[in-house]
Amino acid sequence: MSRKIPGIDSIYRMERAALSSPIPEMTEGLIAKHITPVTEPGILRMHYPKTRTSESDVVACMRHACRAYTRTIGSVLVVTDHLETLAFGTAEDLGLDLDTREMQPALKALINSIDPDHLATTRAARNAEGSSKVEYPIYAMPAYPYAAQDGKLVATYGTYLASFRL
Repeated sequence: MSRKIPGIDSIYRMERAALSSPIPEMTEGLIAKHITPVTEPGILRMHYPKTRTSESDVVACMRHACRAYTRTIGSVLVVTDHLETLAFGTAEDLGLDLDTREMQPALKALINSIDPDHLATTRAARNAEGSSKVEYPIYAMPAYPYAAQDGKLVATYGTYLASFRL
């Protein structure tokens, strides 16, 4: 004997949960530019009362809203420092695997966007530890003019794709 209710399956429950969450409202807020892809979680909690449960729920909802927003506006690749505190630069996301030939110009643009002073300072610190390579994560985020101090929120809301070492 099955306890399943006719017409209610897991896909229906997921769709219902998404619609009852603040994700659609956050996506609309991003489209209307009431919030940005780098809005602090505390501010999001004030704007969207449904998210008052916890900061981790706010972050999860905003991550999904950013993914939905990229379908509207497009996405960019953002490179951060190894501590994920600084955002160095962006490049157009063509939606291809990062190891394809077509993505090479975008990856070169990301590498060239890294501040040479930061790279030299970090390498010097790593040399003292015995490792000279520094890892730089790449995230997919909605197209937006990211500032250097946005690295933490890019790492929080973005979709991690890969890292490269210099």
